[in-house]
Amino acid sequence: MRNFAADITTNLRKILIIVCAVLAALCLSAKPGRLLLPTGNALPGDSSVPEAKVLRPVADTLKEAAQRDTVIDINWPDIVRPADTADSLRAGITLPDSLAADSLTADSLAADTAKAQPRKPGIDSPVEYAAQDSIVYDANTGFATLYGKANVKYQDMTLDAAKITMCLDSSLVHAVGLRDTAGVYTEKAVYKQGGDEYQSETMSFNFKTKKGFISNVNTTQGNGYLQSSESKRTDDGTLYLRHAKYTTCDAKHPHFYLKLSRGKVRPGKETIFGPAYLVVEDVPLPLAVPYGFFPISKKYSSGFVMPSYGDETSRGFYLRDGGYYWAVNDYFDLKALGEIYTKGSWGASLESNYNKRYRFRGNVYFSFLRTVEGEKNMPDYSVTKSMKIQWTHTKDSKANPNTSFSARVNFASENYERKNLESMYNPLSYTQSTRTSAVSFSKNFPDIGLSISASGNLTQNVSAAKGRWARSDGMRKYP
Repeated sequence: MRNFAADITTNLRKILIIVCAVLAALCLSAKPGRLLLPTGNALPGDSSVPEAKVLRPVADTLKEAAQRDTVIDINWPDIVRPADTADSLRAGITLPDSLAADSLTADSLAADTAKAQPRKPGIDSPVEYAAQDSIVYDANTGFATLYGKANVKYQDMTLDAAKITMCLDSSLVHAVGLRDTAGVYTEKAVYKQGGDEYQSETMSFNFKTKKGFISNVNTTQGNGYLQSSESKRTDDGTLYLRHAKYTTCDAKHPHFYLKLSRGKVRPGKETIFGPAYLVVEDVPLPLAVPYGFFPISKKYSSGFVMPSYGDETSRGFYLRDGGYYWAVNDYFDLKALGEIYTKGSWGASLESNYNKRYRFRGNVYFSFLRTVEGEKNMPDYSVTKSMKIQWTHTKDSKANPNTSFSARVNFASENYERKNLESMYNPLSYTQSTRTSAVSFSKNFPDIGLSISASGNLTQNVSAAKGRWARSDGMRKYP
């Protein structure tokens, strides 16, 4: 009885092994694609089906292995192949492989990857940084702090400050100037790029986008100076200002300036500002403009000339040497300046330079002053008019070697230098006693050996009235 049960168990095991082997053969030999099924009522064991002819040797081999209770290796044939598209019968009964279709024909991930453009790295040049005192790196945040004359360089950009904090994993830097115990900045952060330079108390900058935010910045644009409490820099170098000052005074705290509520600076091009008013010695004046601009150009161009201010004892408070410069063309220019005093004095001047290469060059200057001294209806009240003319001209010998012409004219009223504010504080001009003017012309005729020349000279003696003047506060005239 025990042997009968053992035989049944052995036979069942052999049958299960054969069935599992056949199923494993069908599964392992299948390829991605369409599964081919036998046509009609044919079974896998039917020799009329090509697949049956292939599977029969395999089944026989598995049966023999089961009877012997051994394990053998079988090279499973490729019994399932993609259907031939030209076989209409097989094409009619083939089933689509949804998994292959999803992964091959509609692979959205591959499509997105193919369309995606290669990402450009944020920083395409090495960033160099150094510090005189120390460098502290925080591994948790990825920030490095540079202490003591810190310096960061990237391409043509340079940043110097007493303390710089930078993220080594990104392109952000933050610079801070040096403050003393009273909280006053003794050293400021300096940013340089090309010909532009900015000095500020604090600065945040992104090397990747080339944008930054600057607080309390000082910069030079053309012949003027700009100070702003808040500034934003764009990637093209444009500055957007808020609460700014524009002046031609080079003092740390300018004596006069235009107070700008908002402004836009395009380096090397122009400064555009909104409502602005004039401030002198921190006193706002009722001189305001709703809109304006200052052209900034390193080239030969026209523009306004900002005046200087001051106080003179006998003439009062003044604004002088302000006007307009006109670049007419490449050979000729003109500058018109004026001055005005609170006690009635005023003056105007015109100056022109001309130059034509290989021909001639020269300068013409004319000035007129109307000086009012003392109080009206008082014994010391006086009104004086004075003028000055200067002309220099030189002819280039390359234009005509046989002809020459030159002029040097210097003529002025006897009291001009004593009424001119600039000459009053120039000892050389103030003590000048004579003026000389000369004009000469010559012409050679080499063919006949003849030479003609003419000249004129004028000497002006201004020392005759010298004894009637004495230096005093406000330049008073004594009898």
